[in-house]
Amino acid sequence: HAADGTIPVVTLSPEWDQQFADAIVGEGDSRQLAMAPSALQAFIAVLRTTFDNLARDGAIPCVLVSPSLRPFLRSIVERVRPTTTILSQSEIHPRARIRSLGSIG
Repeated sequence: HAADGTIPVVTLSPEWDQQFADAIVGEGDSRQLAMAPSALQAFIAVLRTTFDNLARDGAIPCVLVSPSLRPFLRSIVERVRPTTTILSQSEIHPRARIRSLGSIG
C-alpha cells in the first residue's frame, strides 16, 4: 500500500498481454508458457527499465495481470526481480483503490 491507501500497480501493455496469452499452451494443470527466449529477454529488459524508472520516483508498484497469466509472469519476474509482487485482478478486493503508474511495454 502507498501512503494514501492505494495499491500502486503497473499493467502489461496490450501487446505484451497478447504475446503472453498467445504463448500459453496446453490445458488445465499441463499449461505452460511457450515463448521464444528472445521475446522473454525483451520483456525482462522492458520490465527492468520500467521498474528502474519508477524506483527513481520512489514508487514500488505491483504488477497487475489476468489470473491466467499470473503464474507464468510470477515465475519469470521472480528470477530477475524477486521482491516484485505479481497480482491478478481476482486477488484485489473490489473496494480496494488502485493507482496505475503505467504499463510494461
